[in-house]
Amino acid sequence: MAANPSPSAGAAETLVHAPAVWPVRAGDDINVVVLDTGIDFNHPDLKDAYAGGFNTYDTAAPPLDDNEHDTHCAGIIAAANNSIGVVVVAPRVRRWAVQVLKAQRRRPN
Repeated sequence: MAANPSPSAGAAETLVHAPAVWPVRAGDDINVVVLDTGIDFNHPDLKDAYAGGFNTYDTAAPPLDDNEHDTHCAGIIAAANNSIGVVVVAPRVRRWAVQVLKAQRRRPN
């Protein structure tokens, strides 16, 4: 059973009652994949949750977010339990990123 990561939740997390679930499960052994603009895997709130990813534009490059949209989504899903920001829905989830959109959040021709 997972320990409560923190009593400090944001408004959205409180609305979905995430803090009530943290004592039971905070994302342990769960993988989440988001297809979006990539992720800032160096972000202090996300670096520990980042498990890997794929860039559909350049398969030799990492799926580094060039728009900050998916990084924002990643933060809602898996921000770390640290002194930065808030603890969110599943702070111990493994977060995968697949970059399928560029900065303009659409697939270029």
